[in-house]
Amino acid sequence: MTTATADSAKEFVANLHLGIAPQRPFGVTENVSPFKPLDNQQQAVVVGADVVSFTSQVSAQRRQDIQDCTLLAQLAANAKVNQSADIFAWYDTYFDVLSNLGWTIASKQFNSQESHGEEVDVHEAIIAVATALLGAGSTGLALVITTLNAMKTMNASSPWITIFKRESHKLKAQAFQIAVVEQDSAGQTTITLMAFTLNVSSVMNQIVFFKIKTDDVTLQNCSGSITINEGVLNAIRETLRKKVQDRAEGFVGALQV
Repeated sequence: MTTATADSAKEFVANLHLGIAPQRPFGVTENVSPFKPLDNQQQAVVVGADVVSFTSQVSAQRRQDIQDCTLLAQLAANAKVNQSADIFAWYDTYFDVLSNLGWTIASKQFNSQESHGEEVDVHEAIIAVATALLGAGSTGLALVITTLNAMKTMNASSPWITIFKRESHKLKAQAFQIAVVEQDSAGQTTITLMAFTLNVSSVMNQIVFFKIKTDDVTLQNCSGSITINEGVLNAIRETLRKKVQDRAEGFVGALQV
C-alpha cells in the first residue's frame, strides 16, 4: 500500500505522464454543462467513466479536488495501458494513481457475477452493491439512487452520456466507477467507490447502461470505503489543478440530480 506524503504526491503529479492532449476530444459537443462545485447542496458530476455524487456537507473546494483526482487517475491509466492489455491492468494504474494522491484504498479485489442467456439489470446490481456498503436508508444510498434515476431518464444523446459511453468503453468491456463523497463535521472526507466491469461475449444491439440482454454476461465489481489524507490533498491542490485543467474539456460534465 502506498503511503503518500505531501512531497511525494507533488513529485508524483508533476512527473505523471498523461499522453498528448487532444485538441478536441472525440465525441465532444458544445453543449456539455461545466461542473461548478457548490456548497450546501447535493451534486453529481460525470468525470469520464466516473459518476461522482456529493452529499450536501461536502465543501465546494473538496468537490473540485475529487474531480481533479478522478480525472487524473483516468487520464494516466488511458496513457499507460495499451489497448491490447487486460482491463485490470487499467484499473491497477487507476488505483495506483489515487493511492499516490493520498487516497487509502483498502481492497482492489474484483468479484464476478456471471449470467447466461439472462437479462442483466446493471442499475439494480449497482444499487445492491451500494446498499451493502452504505446501508439501507442512508443518505449516501438515497443519493446513489437519485443519481442513477437521473441518468436513466436523460436523453441518450445528452452530451454527458457521450462522454460516459466513450470513456467507459475499454477493450472488450464496459468499465465505469460510481462514487459517493461524504464529509463529516471535522472536515474528514470519506468516499464510497464502486468500480464495475461488464464483459459480453456477443455484440450488443445498442449500448445500454442499465439493462443488457445477451447470451453471456460477466459483471464484476470492486467496492469499498476510501479515506483521504486531507493534508496531502490540500498540499497538492495547485499542482493537481494545473496538471488537469487543460484536459477537462470533453471529460467533465455536470449531472442534474
